[in-house]
Amino acid sequence: MIEAVQIKRKPTGVSGGKILTGRPDVVVIGAGVMGCSAAYWLSKEGYKVLVLEKEAVAVGASGMASAHWSGLGLDLWRALEDGRLAELAWRSFQLHQELASVLPQESGIDFGYREHPTIRPAFSSEEVERLK
Repeated sequence: MIEAVQIKRKPTGVSGGKILTGRPDVVVIGAGVMGCSAAYWLSKEGYKVLVLEKEAVAVGASGMASAHWSGLGLDLWRALEDGRLAELAWRSFQLHQELASVLPQESGIDFGYREHPTIRPAFSSEEVERLK
């Protein structure tokens, strides 16, 4: 169970018309991607989670990010190629795809997940092999 409270100048203790009852097991500060993710997975494990946010969900950096790893440039590609991030990147991508089908059903919110194919051209035979 996740309760969310928007903190303004004077906290009201009201979330979506509900008065908060009982004590949460965990309090998460911030409803950005990290806070919402932590709250989601903790609630899946059976914890009662309270999320506190001063603005609204994903209004800060989470709401402004482009969500493209390719924006990190060549250092990311080098790390993926030599295996340092490959396993983490692949598992994160798979998890994102799994959640894309579950979260809209669970939350009733279309959060805008879309798959957009990208083209990465190869300019040498070595790049062709690496991109296979």
